[in-house]
This record gives sequence, structure tokens and C-alpha cells, in this order.
Amino acid sequence: MAYSNSINQITLLGRLINDVTEVRVGGEVKGAKFVLACDRPMSKGSDTSKTQSADFVPCIAWGFVAKHIIEY
Repeated sequence: MAYSNSINQITLLGRLINDVTEVRVGGEVKGAKFVLACDRPMSKGSDTSKTQSADFVPCIAWGFVAKHIIEY
């Protein structure tokens, strides 16, 4: 059985819930912590009052990606 050296990746589209927090290691910024609100698709059930719901996903980014998130 062959194994890949890659890691799993996902793409989340959502809104930032709070300000991005810098993660410092040894006095240097190494990461960024934030929470995303990702909307769920509206259900197509017979219920006439369709409600929108969201999932709140805690995220941590490291390295170049973290620096980019903090800057922009």
C-alpha cells in the first residue's frame, strides 16, 4: 500500500468572529489564532420557517500563512 507524504487540506469560507490573536514563541510571532463563522446550507425540508445556521470553527495558522493573516 502506498502512502502519500501530504497532509489533509480543507478550505473554509466564512467571517471572522473576533480579532486575530498573535501566537508568540520565544518572543517571535509564529502563529495566528482566530474563529471563523461558516454558514450551513439552508435545509430544504417542508418547514416554512427556514432558519440559517452557522458553525464556529476555531483555527490556528502557522508560518507564512499566519504572517499573511495578521498583516491583512
